[in-house]
Amino acid sequence: MEYAATQFNLKQLDTKEVPTTEIHDKEKIKLHGLGATFYNRFNFGKRGNIIGKYLDIGGFLNYTINSIHYTKDNISDSEDLFNSDTHAKVKVVKNSRLDYIQPIQYGVYCRAGIDWFALKFTYRFSDVFKDDYNWNELPGIYITAEISFPN
Repeated sequence: MEYAATQFNLKQLDTKEVPTTEIHDKEKIKLHGLGATFYNRFNFGKRGNIIGKYLDIGGFLNYTINSIHYTKDNISDSEDLFNSDTHAKVKVVKNSRLDYIQPIQYGVYCRAGIDWFALKFTYRFSDVFKDDYNWNELPGIYITAEISFPN
């Protein structure tokens, strides 16, 4: 079983189209999913009663339980704070349960580890966005570090 939290920090360029063309000071899309991983482990060297050195090759299937689009904008001093809607220096907007996100994510991965530490290289085959939106796809390659806690 797996809980996966993936975050995409969106660059704010003039050519930006996903999910809107509006430019923000910060913008990100977060995906929270539950799923399963299947892998085959190859062990190297003597292990004894420890995990030792290993290489896992496998795949994953996740169901997105929540998706969040987060934007943050600083309100400049030149704007009239008393006439604005916000009456603040920073405006944060958080939209969740996004209708443009594919509910199922799947792909393959390779994990290399020594004892309780591992590096994981993941390639996602599925698209993040539904086909109806015809947007440029987000990167499908992830590199993550993992720490396991012993029993």
